[in-house]
Amino acid sequence: AHEDAAVIFDAGGLFGGDYLADLVVASNDPDEGEVLVATHLNVTPVQDIAVSDTVLDYGQVFILGSAVDTLVVTNEGTEILQVTSLAIDHSDFSTDLTPFDLGIGESRELEITFAPTTAGPIAGTLTIASDDPDESTVPVQLVGEGLEPPDISVAPDSLYTELAGEQRDTLLVTIANEG
Repeated sequence: AHEDAAVIFDAGGLFGGDYLADLVVASNDPDEGEVLVATHLNVTPVQDIAVSDTVLDYGQVFILGSAVDTLVVTNEGTEILQVTSLAIDHSDFSTDLTPFDLGIGESRELEITFAPTTAGPIAGTLTIASDDPDESTVPVQLVGEGLEPPDISVAPDSLYTELAGEQRDTLLVTIANEG
């Protein structure tokens, strides 16, 4: 009679390279109590991109103003990751679009600026392309809202009165937000 035993090889968390071990099969066989079976695992190094967020929400920002948020790009793989391109499809969002490499376990912070040029909801996408074999592009949604900035006006632009002794006078100033 015979019995099959499953031997599981798991490359999770291992760096690329060869891993050798002996599988020891113990039994009550009087002349072969232990049998060694040589095992060999070859792990192919692989890149694995990860981003800290899939959506960056800037909230409300005044036109002519700006807000900055940070996205962290990490290589969680076991081989150097090459970020080959970065692109943003809306000009109200910007970042350094220079390609870069990340070593094993390394991260890079990307500061992404939102500077709205119009009022209302604004959406864009940052697309990160790399040599990650199962995620060659990673999209990050960028959202915010442009607001008309406040614009103060004061009228009149000067005040004058003449008082003698203990007289009092009250003058009015109109303050308005024209934004």
